[in-house]
Amino acid sequence: MTRYLRRAWMWIVLFLLAFLPRVIYPVSRSGNWYQRSLQFVYELGQGDWASTMLSYHPGVTTMWLSGAGLKIYSLLSGYSLVELAQESQRAPEVVFGAYTAGVVPLALVISGGIVLAAVLIGRLFDRRMGLIAGVLLALDPFLLSQSKTLHLDGLLTILMLLSALYLMLYVEKGHGRFLLYSAIFFGLALLTKSPSLFLLPFATLYLSVSNLRHPEEGAALRERLLEQGRLFLRVGLALAAWLGVAVGIVFLLFPALWVQPGETLRFMGGNVMRHLVQYHIHPTFFAGEVYVENNPGILYYGATLLWRTTFVTLPMFLLACVLAVKGLLREKRPSLILWFIIYAGAFVVQMSLSHRQEARYIVPMFAAVDVLAAYGVVSLLDWLAARVQPRWLYRIAVLVLLLQAALIFSFHPYYGLHANYLLGGPKTAVHVIALQEQAEGLEQAAQYLNSLPGGEQKSVSIHEINAIVLERYFRGQIDASIPNANTDYRIYYRQHILRNLGLGEGWGALWEADQQREPLFTVERGGLTYVWVYDNENQ
Repeated sequence: MTRYLRRAWMWIVLFLLAFLPRVIYPVSRSGNWYQRSLQFVYELGQGDWASTMLSYHPGVTTMWLSGAGLKIYSLLSGYSLVELAQESQRAPEVVFGAYTAGVVPLALVISGGIVLAAVLIGRLFDRRMGLIAGVLLALDPFLLSQSKTLHLDGLLTILMLLSALYLMLYVEKGHGRFLLYSAIFFGLALLTKSPSLFLLPFATLYLSVSNLRHPEEGAALRERLLEQGRLFLRVGLALAAWLGVAVGIVFLLFPALWVQPGETLRFMGGNVMRHLVQYHIHPTFFAGEVYVENNPGILYYGATLLWRTTFVTLPMFLLACVLAVKGLLREKRPSLILWFIIYAGAFVVQMSLSHRQEARYIVPMFAAVDVLAAYGVVSLLDWLAARVQPRWLYRIAVLVLLLQAALIFSFHPYYGLHANYLLGGPKTAVHVIALQEQAEGLEQAAQYLNSLPGGEQKSVSIHEINAIVLERYFRGQIDASIPNANTDYRIYYRQHILRNLGLGEGWGALWEADQQREPLFTVERGGLTYVWVYDNENQ
């Protein structure tokens, strides 16, 4: 009993390690999924199933979860769903509470998924690796930053990882229930975002290669053909069952498919294809250049991997890759670790084929990187165990993980501003990739302006791309149409400057002039300034 209690406390601690940083002060730039979640739960209440088709992504799991949180918040706060949708008309504390209510269900599922993933990794390898992988997943700063926002990518990452892990358990253990669980999580991933379709070719390749058998020496041609036929039948039946359950989950949980399946599927398919061939409406910054009608290519995602990992995960990931290749050369067949490398690499290649590229699109790759890093840590510990006193060895390992946690928590609540210190940290990364994806710090600027005398009568000029973030928190007037030199204050943020957003429309001249004087207020993290507030009264 004591052993089971110890294990239970271990998983509870891991859950809290994942959950608390995600729900304490959520940071959410995008209001799209906030509005969609409100509308989704509203249409459900009205019984209008067709109107639950709100996006081609399709984002249904996010809308179910966040919509439930927002519905509960609506009942507790006394504001209707329609009133909560009117963000700019609500007090900042109401808006912040509503966004938190939308993020909490996502954080619960993601954190629970991380614990489940740690258990499954422990079954595939050993408990040490499961625990270390769980900690690295819980505190991965990039995954953490995408899990503090009301969006899709954090949830998608965990659902895809769980589907892949259960698929591996099915092959390793041979129990059909694991195939069923993998299919369920695949269906949930499909309901979240279309890149999860990656799991279909991955599962096909994994099941096919894992079932390959070398024919016995001297076997007749007929026996070889029969063996190949049995292989194709076995793999085909497994894939058909897996895909069938996943499709069933999609139809079960997507109300729009209940009443207009053809129209819903055409809408989703057509927009996914359009998404693949259209560039992002806003420019992408990479390695000192701004890409508008083109994209930086796979090197952009390579740089994202390097700077978005940590001083622990990057070297341990590289060590795991070396060990996996050595194992392949020795055994001539892919190991489980090699399959995680294939998972990570193939997913990045898939996302590089699209004309539209953003760093967050490859967050699912980081889950595999964390698993590989855990394997690297365990392998290094085993190698050192024969050379160093084991008692001190594990204390050093725990100390290193605590140091990483402390470094990551120093960026609270803006974990997306972290960059790998092995490569120079944020001060170097900012010249290669654009940080501040969630408009981190703008709400602090709004809170500062609200605290000034007569704040509700003041006006602020800010670039339109993130004016909506300021609207949620600032009590005064906001001018986002033009760079207005006559407003009381101007706000600049690092993403605005790096990506040349509107600098050719007048912002550039104002920014150059304002740099010659001291700002009223700034937001800083990791030795860099991310938000500047200037006033017009002393010019």
